[in-house]
Amino acid sequence: MLRSPNKQYCSDPDISRLSEPHNITVRKRKHDDDCSEELKHLTSNIANKLDTWKAEIQNNISQIKKDLESVLKTDFDKLNTSFSEVKSEISCVRLEYQEIKKSMQSLKLKQEETIEKVEDLEKSVQFHKSLETRIKFLENEHKLLKIELNSNYQRDRLLNLEVFGVIETRNENLPDLILSIAKHACVKIDSDDILEVNRITPKNNVQGRPRNIIVKMKSRLLKENIISGIRKKHIMNQDLGIVGNTSRVYVNEHLTQFNKILFKKCREAANHKSYQYVWTKNGRIFVRRNDTSPVVQIKQEEDIARIV
Repeated sequence: MLRSPNKQYCSDPDISRLSEPHNITVRKRKHDDDCSEELKHLTSNIANKLDTWKAEIQNNISQIKKDLESVLKTDFDKLNTSFSEVKSEISCVRLEYQEIKKSMQSLKLKQEETIEKVEDLEKSVQFHKSLETRIKFLENEHKLLKIELNSNYQRDRLLNLEVFGVIETRNENLPDLILSIAKHACVKIDSDDILEVNRITPKNNVQGRPRNIIVKMKSRLLKENIISGIRKKHIMNQDLGIVGNTSRVYVNEHLTQFNKILFKKCREAANHKSYQYVWTKNGRIFVRRNDTSPVVQIKQEEDIARIV
């Protein structure tokens, strides 16, 4: 800081004091050497001060430089650490990306395999549906064929009677037994009306039960008349001259095995549903709830559901 130089002169600026002449002291003005000496002194002081300032400024700059270098170093170290962390994270991200890429590739392969399996499954389902349709068609065709064959077999038996419950005896005369049954049914026939008669072993033979008798008549009318007559008038073994046995004898149409089973199931269902009539005619099965109800023909097992 610059200071004003010390007073080197004795002059008093206050001129009011000049009113007193006796106090005035007359001095001579200094020479130029004195001024030069003062100037040198002032210049020296200024130079010293400038040097002091310069040194302070240099010290301040040096300290600022050190502080700045320290701050920069700290920040650089932090930045370097952060950069290392970022670099490490980038490496991790790259590894994760590679793993994800591999996973995506694997997933893509699995997806393609899944698509192929789905396509194969769709083809299998379509084939299965087509096969089911074909099987249903064949089953239906089989049922129709079975019904048709049964109808043909039953048609071959249109002239036949099947007699149940006639006790077997030694040297029995089957034609005479049939003549006796027809007579009991009030149907007049002779031996020529009986084309064929035999005992047959049933498919499900029961021990002690007599074998059934199959009779082929000359005409369907004779067969139906005998069945109708027997239904009106029960016949027993003793009525046929078989002494000592009072068991009942039954005469029905000669049904196929298919129709026998169907007729049995039909009677069970009709009895459960309180139907009054279940009968066969010309090998066909019919049911009727009562006298005012419509007649229902049963051709296959599915038709039994119509008995409601």
